[in-house]
Amino acid sequence: MESKESRRFVILPVDVTKAGQIIPLDRELPAHLIVCKGINATVKGFLNTGKDIQHIGEISILFNSGEIHPFHHTVGYSLEPLRKKNNFFELKEPLVPNYHINGFYEDAGTSLDVKGNFLPYSVNIYLDCKAIV
Repeated sequence: MESKESRRFVILPVDVTKAGQIIPLDRELPAHLIVCKGINATVKGFLNTGKDIQHIGEISILFNSGEIHPFHHTVGYSLEPLRKKNNFFELKEPLVPNYHINGFYEDAGTSLDVKGNFLPYSVNIYLDCKAIV
């Protein structure tokens, strides 16, 4: 049987519970993923901040068990769901079967309500991958 290439997404959920929190990322990627074509990170749901937040946190991603570090970027938040960033940062990183994706998410401490209280939130990090099926 001939193998085919197809598009697969990997979602890395991150839950931020306190200001300044650093959350390590470490996940084994399935062996059928061969290339990471893009990455995107968005805040899930609604935060009652009263304003957009340009820099709510930042992510740093390493592929192939830390051998390749192609991505370090800020994450923002928009009150308007349609303004959320749905475009992927383009990558073309070959993936070694059964290796890990590593890195971290660091909160910037800017997820605050109008009284200055920290608002916990969640981020989804999306990997747009090519797979052999």
